[in-house]
Parts: sequence; C-alpha cells; structure tokens
Amino acid sequence: MQIFDAFGRVRRLVRAAPVLLAGLGFASLGLAFGASGALAASAGCDAVNAGVLNSTVTSPSFQTYSGTKFTAAAFTAGEILTVSYSASADAVARFIVRYQTTPSVTIVNVVDIPASGSPFSGSVNYTITNIATVGRVYTAGTTTTSSGMAVGSSTTYVVTCTPVAASAPSITSLAPTSGPQAGGTSVVITGTGFTGASAVNFGSTAATGYTVNSDTQITATAPAGSGAVDVLVTTGAGTNAAGTKYTYTGAAPTVTALSPTSGASGTSVTITGTNFTNLSTVKFGTSAATSATYTSATQLTAVAPAGTGIVDVTVTESGQTSATSTSTKFTYLSNVATLSSLVPSAGTLSPTFASGTTGYTASVANSVSSITVTPTVTNANATVKVNGTTVASGSASGSIALNVGSNTITTVVTAQDGTTTQTYTLTVTRAAALSTGATLSSLVPSAGTLSPTFASGTTGYTASVANSVSSITVTPTVTNANATVKVNGTTVASGSASGSIALNVGSNTITTVVTAQDGTTTQTYTLTVTRAAAASTVATLSSLVPGAGTLSP
Repeated sequence: MQIFDAFGRVRRLVRAAPVLLAGLGFASLGLAFGASGALAASAGCDAVNAGVLNSTVTSPSFQTYSGTKFTAAAFTAGEILTVSYSASADAVARFIVRYQTTPSVTIVNVVDIPASGSPFSGSVNYTITNIATVGRVYTAGTTTTSSGMAVGSSTTYVVTCTPVAASAPSITSLAPTSGPQAGGTSVVITGTGFTGASAVNFGSTAATGYTVNSDTQITATAPAGSGAVDVLVTTGAGTNAAGTKYTYTGAAPTVTALSPTSGASGTSVTITGTNFTNLSTVKFGTSAATSATYTSATQLTAVAPAGTGIVDVTVTESGQTSATSTSTKFTYLSNVATLSSLVPSAGTLSPTFASGTTGYTASVANSVSSITVTPTVTNANATVKVNGTTVASGSASGSIALNVGSNTITTVVTAQDGTTTQTYTLTVTRAAALSTGATLSSLVPSAGTLSPTFASGTTGYTASVANSVSSITVTPTVTNANATVKVNGTTVASGSASGSIALNVGSNTITTVVTAQDGTTTQTYTLTVTRAAAASTVATLSSLVPGAGTLSP
C-alpha cells in the first residue's frame, strides 16, 4: 500500500490504513488514540498514529494537488481524526476527506481554510462513520490561481486518531444458572465487553478463578455461597449491571403440614416442613402467595392468594421445589355470600332484585295474612336462613304471619368459608282491613226539620214542609271517610247536598244508602217528607137553617 505527499512522491505506509490524508497548506495533522477504557484501534487508526500522514508542504507557484490515497482495513466507526495545521503567510489550507464506496463517492470536508494572508494555525476533529461500506479513504489538498499559496510558503499538518471509548461489560446468560453451596461449579458467562476483565464476582465474593475466552465469553469457577447472587464482571470500562443471578442450591425443601388446610383467599396459612430460608417462595397451585414470612427453617406463614378448588402448596428454595402429597393440599372455600334471587309469595319487590342490593319493600292486601320467600344463593356452597330458620336454596321458606302494617323479614346468607355473611331485608306492609262502617254522622234536609232528631243508628225520619216548598235537597255525611253514599240512587259526595228532589203534595219518600269500604255492607236511611196541600179558595155555605120559620126560597 502507498501514500503520496503533496508533490506525488511515494511514502511507504508502515501498515495498511483505510484512510488517505493529503493536501496543501496543512499546518499540522494529528490522530490521538488510547484513552483509558478505549477499544483497540483499527488498522487505519494505528497507521495514522504512526505518523504516515504527517507532512510539511512548501509550495512553489500556484499548483493543484490531487490527493493521497490508500485502500486497506477500514477504520472503526466512531474513531476521531484530529487534523492540526500551522501555515505561514499567504498559505491556503484546504483539506478534504473522501470516503469512496462502490459505485458512488461520499465526500466529507473535514477542514477547509482559505488563504488568510498571514500565519495561522488550528485543529479540527472528524468522526469516522459508515466504515462498513468503505472501499478506500483519501484526502485532497488544492490551491487555486485566485487563492494560491505563495512560492516558499509552507503548511505543516499532523493527523492523529482517537479510538472508540469502550463500554462497560454486559452479561446475557449463564450456564449453568445454579450450583451447590460448596461452590466449584464451572460457569460459562456469555455477554460483551469482557476483554481485559480484571475481576469476576459471585455476589460480593470473587470467583475462585476465571478465564477470559473472548470479548464475549468468560469461564469462571463459582466460590462457596448461598441463595441467589448477582454475577459481576469488571473491566477498565466498568462493571455490568446487576440482575443476572446465580443460585446456590441446598437440600430441597419439604412441606409436611398446613394449618388450616382450607379457607378463602386471604387466609393466613402456617406451613410446616424443612429446609426453609428467608429466601423461600411459596405458591398455592400456580399462584404466588400474597405474602410469605420466614419464621424458622421448619416454618413459614403465607397468605393464600385468590384461587378456587383444591391446590398444592409448594415451597421453592434455591431453585428446588418441595414435592406434593396429601399433606400439601389446600382447599379454597368460597367467600361469596350473595343471593341470585329473592321471590316473595305475594307482593312485588321494590326495587327489582339485584344481588348487590340488600334492602327491599313489598305491599300486600289485608287479605294476605301470611307470606313465604324463596331465596336462591349465588354460590352453591353457601347456606341461607330466613328469619333464623335454614331454608334450602331455591325453596320457599316456612309461612311467615303478617300483621297489619310493617313486617320485617331477614334473609341471611353464609358463605362456604363459614364467616362471610350477607343480610337481605324485606319489609312487607300489610294493608289494614276494609271498613264495614256504613252509617251517617248527619243528614240535613234543605227544608223542614227531621223527626226524630238525627242519630246515626236511627234510620227512619219524617219532615213536613209547606205547600210552597216544591222541591228539597238532603246533605248526608258518612261516619267513615271510606264509605260512599247515594241519595235516591244518585251518588252524592259526603257532606255535599244532593240534587234537587221534587215534592208532591202529601208524602214523599227519600232514601239515602251508605255503602261501607268493604263494598258489601250497606245502611239505608229513609226520610218521609210531607208537603202540605194548597190553601182552599171556597167561601160558600153548604146550608143555612134559621131557628124559627122557613127560608124562602
């Protein structure tokens, strides 16, 4: 591989490099590598740092420089080229880095400095990118007739390269992930960034020994330990994040007894067995216990999570899970204490039944002297009592006598767990008996006076009116407000006058019939009104007899 200076002279490259740098008027060019925690430099970076691109260019009269190029191993993406330059008066510094790919060429100007007419210096950084597709890298420096570099002027350039900073190691897997507490297990650690590893720890304890197989693999020997610990690899770039666990295994735990052996979700269960630790975990079936408390190597206390049916309680310690047996069975008891329906034998529930609603009312007629209710439980294992008496779900209770007015009926549901209850209250209102009162408290004619004086229990009356009274009304008032009244067959509002009743000369009978609330009991009051005859206009004698003699004619 060759590199050319500003005048086309061949310079031997110490090692192949994927970048070509050349130009006119470069004061100094530098590549810096090797910060602590950095990755190994690329071949190109090494070549640049060996100084193959450093040069001082002294210019004749105006010229054009076509560039220096080499094709070799590419740089590593992220490596930084630093171009330092120092120019005398009337120099032109123009520096171009060109990445040549196939078939196109990507051109990147790292630094482009026009003639200043006086000495100048500086530096510029360029970060290498897209290395995966690079076929060749080169630079070009130029002068022009309008901004040339005067004869005898010079530019010195130095190029250095800084490699990519290394990342802290990371672990993706362990094989195996567990081993005995005595240690000695050979563990293959897979990940990235292991080159230069200075320590491998299992928790806070250093590995008995380790070998860095590659940047992505370490083989380490686990020290003695217990429980689950983080495996940590340390390099000059740092230590991997915690979270990759190696578990020390001891004797497998056993479960010999549970107390209680049944209950609802949330039941506290004492687990008796062996080989328990404060790292032991507990499951009820496939569900983790809501909580588990370590008491001793032979006892744990766990809270049952949500579940149904019969499940095995298991304890896991250091990757080993207890065996199941008849002693590990836990039976979930339902804590559902609700009804799916509640039906009275008379009346209608208000509001409409809903499992979560516990208070209801219903109204029945006075004729309904007793009632039953039929409760149906939501969970078939629940029990139910109506007014303290057990009733089979879906069956009617015994007959419950109803008093006139309000009657409270309680239905209590007890869940399978024996402790959870729910009380439903039904208030049944039985109407009062219908009144049989069919009497009047008063009866008042619009003319004449009753004889005898009115009394509720007296049903026959008379009254006399003058001949001039040709009609009459009567005002009946019932004793019971729920009774109705008719006068001569026409309904009259209690306390109001009846319609006008025409009177004949002589006797006129007026009947007032009261009907009780029950609709069957009646009482008839009779008023006989006598209207006087009209006064006579006859003013004659029917005979005239003298005491002596004879009338003539």
